[in-house]
Order: sequence, then C-alpha cells, then structure tokens
Amino acid sequence: MEYYVSSIIGSKQQQRGCPCQDAYRILNDKQPIIMAIADGHGGEAYCRSDIGASIACSSAVEMAQITDFSDLPSAIKRHYDLQVQKHLSENPLNEDEKSLLGENVPAVAYGATLLLAIINDDKVQVLQIGDGEIHVLGSNGTFLRPLEEDEDCFNNFTSSLCYTEEEAIKHFRLLQYDEKPAAIFMFSDGYKSPYSRPYKLAGAVVKNEDISAVAKAGEHGDDQTILIAYDRKLIDTDTFNIGFEKTIAACNAEIIHLQKKAQIEKIEQEIRANEEFLALAEERIEQFKEKGETDRVDALEELSERKKQTLNLFRERLAELCENSD
Repeated sequence: MEYYVSSIIGSKQQQRGCPCQDAYRILNDKQPIIMAIADGHGGEAYCRSDIGASIACSSAVEMAQITDFSDLPSAIKRHYDLQVQKHLSENPLNEDEKSLLGENVPAVAYGATLLLAIINDDKVQVLQIGDGEIHVLGSNGTFLRPLEEDEDCFNNFTSSLCYTEEEAIKHFRLLQYDEKPAAIFMFSDGYKSPYSRPYKLAGAVVKNEDISAVAKAGEHGDDQTILIAYDRKLIDTDTFNIGFEKTIAACNAEIIHLQKKAQIEKIEQEIRANEEFLALAEERIEQFKEKGETDRVDALEELSERKKQTLNLFRERLAELCENSD
C-alpha cells in the first residue's frame, strides 16, 4: 500500500502559543498494517492533551498487535490509563496546570479522541472513540458503510479516552469489513469532510492529483491530521473505476440536494423573520395612530412596504426551489 501523511498545527493553536494536540502512528513494516490518529482536546482543563494524544496512539498500536479486535476498547483504555498515571507520577502537575484543571481529576488533563485502522490482506477493522472520521473505499469503487455516529459528539463536544473506563467503553465504536480496501481515509476533526464523505480526497488519490491541495482546502483553524492508505493495484482496475464514477456522481447529486435544502431552510427562516416583523409593525402602527404620532406611522408604513416586497421575493424564490426539487 501507499500512504499520504499530513499533520499540521492549526492557526488557532499557533495564535494561542499552544503545541499541536494531534498525534499519529503508522506501523507498516509487517502485517497487519496499523494506523492511529488521536486528537487532544482543546479546552483549558486539557492542558496536557498533546501528551494524551501521543499516549493514545502508542497504546492503540501496541494493543492492536496483541489483542483480539473485540477486546481492544478495554485493552486500549487500560493501557492508556496506566501510561497517563505513569506520566503523572514522573511529571506532577504544576500550580498553573492545577488551576486550569479546576475540580477535574488529573487524568482529564490528558483527554483525547482516537481513530484506529487495522488492515489485513482479507479484511480491515476500524475503531473510534470521539470525533474525527474514518472512511473505507472498497475495491468496487464505493464507500463502505461507515461507523455509527456517537450522539455525544456535536459542535465542540466529544467523547473521550479520559472518561472513566466504564463510560469510555460505551463510546467506542467498532466495525469490520471482510475485504481488503482500495483506500482508507482517516482524519482528525481539523479536516472537514464535505457532506460527510471524503470524495475530494478520494478523487485526488484516484487521479494521482495533489492531495495536499485538497487537504489545505479543508482547514478551518484547528490542528489537522490526515492519514490515507491506498492500494494502487486495486484502484487501477476497470471494476473500481466504474464503481468510483458512480460514487462520485452520487456524491455530486447529494451535494446539490443538500445545498438546495440549505437554501430552502435559509429562505424559510427569512420568510418567518419578515412575517414576524410585519405582524409586530402592524401592532405598532395602530399604537402610533392612537397617539397621533403620524411621522412614526409614515416611517413604519414605508418600512413595512419594503419588507412586504422582500417577503414576496423570498416566497417566489422558495416556490422556484421547491418546484425544481420535485
């Protein structure tokens, strides 16, 4: 397999004078190939999360070599906890770190997420706790079923290895694919995959284009780590390319649909806002009339007329979008 590896510090981290809180490990000198990414949390309490991310990756790669896949969550968590406690005993928290940590237990300082992929000749196993993404592109050119989403991962909130063992185990997600993948895409949440699929990264890999340019377009100020493993022999087949063309066509159709859906939702919000304004303006106009404030009545009636015109335009545009959606 061939590899693309990129790990960069985010602009927000640089401005704050913080180290890169992402870490990664690749073991590819023997079977199975093992790849891991960990993303240290960015809040003040997670003041050693860069170290926690490094520990998470090392724990995952080490345990993946000696542990059955189904037992990996508990094995990784226990190894991670032992290494965190070892680091704490050798490097006690200083007063500044204790202040940042607040009432949290010391292990919280090392909080991190984890992505793990184990690639064999006949299967690939993936595991995740927290945010970030793993996508597997099959030998038929289609993206295989992704891991289930964690409902506790939204906005800037994420599940974490620094949870208690019982709680952390609940948030691990595992999945096995019984075929060798054409490509695996893994990235921390510093890369935003458009419309939930890394179709642009996949396109760059398949077409031998500049992957780094696509990765750069996905930056948004956070640390960004991307690992891609791909098998050129599987990609350079008619079966793969026919399937991949269909995959890209489906992705493009979905993007158009989602963009139109977003437009409709935005216009509906504008319509509601204008309707609410006009309803309130009507009440105020009556109040001003009762008080004999004719100047204010005239000004508000003029503004209301402009709002009505805008409202009509929004309604016309909404009708057009809805008609085209059908």
